[in-house]
Amino acid sequence: MKISFLIPAFFLFSFIEATAQQSFVRNKNIISNSVIDLNTGTVVVDSLLLDVPADGYVLLEFVGYCTASAGDRIVLAASDAPQVNYNEDCVMMKVANSDQNRISFSHSRLYPVQTGTHDFYAMAERYLETQGNGKIYVYATLCATYFPNNVAGQPQVFQHNVDQSDVLAWNNTKVVGQVGFTAPASGKVMVRLDGTCVSTPGDRIFLAATNGASWDMQSGSVSVEAISNELLYNPFSHSRIFDVDPGFNLFYGVVSNMVETDGSGTASVYGSLTVVYYPETSPVQLLSDSIVAPEVQLDGPVTVLAQKTINAPVAGKVIVRFDGTCESTPGDRIVLASSYWEGWIPNDGATAVEAYDEDVNGQTFSHIRVYDVAPGEHSYYAVGQNWVETDGNGIAGVYGNLTVQFFPAEALVPTTEAEATIASQFTIAPNPVTDMLYVQCTDELATDEVRLEVFDTSGKLILSTTKPAGEQVAEVPVNMLPAGLHVLRVVKKDKVSVRNFVKTRS
Repeated sequence: MKISFLIPAFFLFSFIEATAQQSFVRNKNIISNSVIDLNTGTVVVDSLLLDVPADGYVLLEFVGYCTASAGDRIVLAASDAPQVNYNEDCVMMKVANSDQNRISFSHSRLYPVQTGTHDFYAMAERYLETQGNGKIYVYATLCATYFPNNVAGQPQVFQHNVDQSDVLAWNNTKVVGQVGFTAPASGKVMVRLDGTCVSTPGDRIFLAATNGASWDMQSGSVSVEAISNELLYNPFSHSRIFDVDPGFNLFYGVVSNMVETDGSGTASVYGSLTVVYYPETSPVQLLSDSIVAPEVQLDGPVTVLAQKTINAPVAGKVIVRFDGTCESTPGDRIVLASSYWEGWIPNDGATAVEAYDEDVNGQTFSHIRVYDVAPGEHSYYAVGQNWVETDGNGIAGVYGNLTVQFFPAEALVPTTEAEATIASQFTIAPNPVTDMLYVQCTDELATDEVRLEVFDTSGKLILSTTKPAGEQVAEVPVNMLPAGLHVLRVVKKDKVSVRNFVKTRS
């Protein structure tokens, strides 16, 4: 069978562009082995240098916990400049006393970037209230994720900066931010609302990232309470994963005062509503697990609260996030961590929360870690443990989400000289493909018999066919394959080359 087939130039260009322009992750793990002194002014806690291959966006996240002294208002920020902008461009915190002196925080910002190198920063400062000693410790991750502009099959990111003062929240749900976008195909969306909530004592303020402006407690949320008129600032983070269909989709950040309503019923919310869309054809994998554990015993060994497993088709990076609300008893320090194993090590990172008293007994938390991964199967965990301070009953309620994001380090392209020789002798089109994938061979490759094999991202062989010697074009029917990323392997005698392609729904 011989088919006259001319590979359109734009298909080849699209393949080259998709190979060169793909999302990637860079990170710094921040462990304060020495004190950070804020008496001298604004401090750069750490920084990242990114080499951006094409115009796009960078989602910058500064997530972890900070230990401070009572009397200081501490400002923490992810920034594209070595400075802090107040209110919407930072998170604020104040610790209760010398014992309950640590608070978990999450701050994220989205920046447009052009081709070239860019610096990004984790910043800290003491602001307005300076009755403490001005010294802090920070245990956190600074993470930068790059998203190219308008590249088919790659994730897209959107963000709304939340700056809402005196939101009337009593017995009503109020929208503090919304993000809408048109999805070109089915996929998944990660929605996160993070920042700082300022409220009055006596109120429990619920905050949620959601796909509806009307919200109830069963839909998932985090909650915060002000301890006193001096301790009004509560960092928070809430993440949800949603399936989306093609077309317009709208997501919200909402706030409500419920359950405990003895305060003024108002709150101010400063932060970000971030939406990341992953088309089903994306090589980036997104997995999640909701955690609802109202009474879990955390005394003793580390407890696994959730687990997710990814199968990496190539080497890459994985972002593991664990955020939500923890309710515990006074006297306990509850450690929570996202981890690559069924435990945690202090220098590997974690976050920790403590109940103030029997009434103000809940704190929000957020912890992320970034890991390099080799091809193959990898499991990640949300874990908890009562550690160091154990004067409570050791029982906690943990409500949150474990999310795992895999980003390939590179496209599946030839790496050896033999593979490169074979790779130069054929092209594939169309890519993305719906029904039939055509493999166009040069005269040199056309003279030989060639075996064509299709694998899924777990490495399982799912289709095999042969191009007879003398044929220049081979047809590979892919209409029955599931949508998503697949690998085509071209075998000529003892030489092999691979190409990745994206199958879309018929």
